[in-house]
Amino acid sequence: MKRSIKAIVAAGAAAIMCAMPVAASFSTLPATTLTASAADETAVVGNLKYTLNASTKKATLAGVNYMPLQNMTVPASFTWHGITYKVTSIKDSAFRGNTYLKTVDLSSAIYLTDLGRYTFMECSKLESVKLGPAVNTMGNCDFAECPKLKNFQFVTSQLDEIAPYAFRNDTALKNIDIPYSVKEIWSDAFLNTGLTEIKISNNVDYIGLSAFQNCQYLTKVTFEAGTSNLLDIRFRAFGYCPNLTTVKCDRAAIDDVYFGFQGSTNAVFSGPGAVHIHS
Repeated sequence: MKRSIKAIVAAGAAAIMCAMPVAASFSTLPATTLTASAADETAVVGNLKYTLNASTKKATLAGVNYMPLQNMTVPASFTWHGITYKVTSIKDSAFRGNTYLKTVDLSSAIYLTDLGRYTFMECSKLESVKLGPAVNTMGNCDFAECPKLKNFQFVTSQLDEIAPYAFRNDTALKNIDIPYSVKEIWSDAFLNTGLTEIKISNNVDYIGLSAFQNCQYLTKVTFEAGTSNLLDIRFRAFGYCPNLTTVKCDRAAIDDVYFGFQGSTNAVFSGPGAVHIHS
């Protein structure tokens, strides 16, 4: 019951916020090597803005300082006024609606744990993303509505859930390797993406409402064997995937599923867990 309430609240909040208009996340000031404002504790390093916490020596990536940034690489840390700040988080909506970004590389940001919410949503030219090794929190709609996103590398082994609407409508996204650390895939996380095949590890124990619904090119789903923990698959989790033909239920521990594959009329189920699928 607790998970159901959480799912409803999270999905509802995400739907509202994902529909809100985007606020500008950049200024038109020219890029500078290093400037800062003590009043709002803001630093500009290269072409990126950060807000600073002097007591913890942590920095939050707040957005682009100069609008036409195409390829973004975020460092692990930087020095400002003699103090070294670790980059640990990204501000909500920091890059939302950016029409210039093509690549995002966070792999060097080894202290980055929190991606924020709606962070790269509606980045119309974004093609490639590489997360950092310490990321453990992904927010609602973080990479939603990015129609050109085709290369996504999680890198991290700390992430335990894929947030609601995380990749919604990313139609160019054909393949993705979900980290083994992930236990929950929330509502609409991959709704209407271009995925062709997906493997659900035996560490996942929850797949939310419409998580993979309307994936037009999805042909194969595999539920990995090797656990006694029950997998909870919710309504239309794999619904209306017209080209889904192969569902390998190698995992026996699947809770009885009703309408989880509704509308995916060509799906053929096999394996020990198949007896629990009531499409």
